[in-house]
This record gives sequence, structure tokens and C-alpha cells, in this order.
Amino acid sequence: MPTLSGPAVATERHLLQETRRRQYRWAGALLLAQGILMEGLVFIGLLVPLAIGVPQELIVERADVFALPYLQENLYLMMAMSGVFAALRVLGAIGAATPSYAYRS
Repeated sequence: MPTLSGPAVATERHLLQETRRRQYRWAGALLLAQGILMEGLVFIGLLVPLAIGVPQELIVERADVFALPYLQENLYLMMAMSGVFAALRVLGAIGAATPSYAYRS
């Protein structure tokens, strides 16, 4: 197998870096979508019952969301924690999609 030298090595290294950046951007986009759709919408869904003034007990007695009673009884707390996870996922997505110059040589 022939070895590359000079400009060919630089070109191949550049292509690898571009591929890696593209993969990180895709990972960041998928993480952002997951953070917004899966976690963020649950948190936004918490704001509506709180604004209307719906007591948590009313929702808990009519809907079985969780199998564990502790989680079922603390439904609003679980929805609020979903907002924290959404913020962390969005920050992680920004960090993953932002170009890093640490691996450049």
C-alpha cells in the first residue's frame, strides 16, 4: 500500500476534519431536536396546567403516566425536571455542533 506524503497528507487530513465536523453537526442537530421535542415540550406542557390552576391531584387521579406511585404523585416535579434536562441537552447540542479547534494540527 503506497504511503502519502506532502500535499496529499494535508488533503486527506483536511477531508477527515471536514467529515468529523459534519458528524458533530449532525449529532448536535439530533441532540437539539431531542432536547426540544422530547424534554422541552413536556416542560411547556407543565406551564399550561400551572397557568390555568389545575391541581396536580386532578391529573394524577385521571391519568396513569408512570408505573411507580412516587413518580405518579410527583408529576409536576417530574415535568419541571424535564425542563432542566431540556436545557442540558440544548447546551450539549450547542457544544457538540460548535467547531472545536483542539484537534487541529
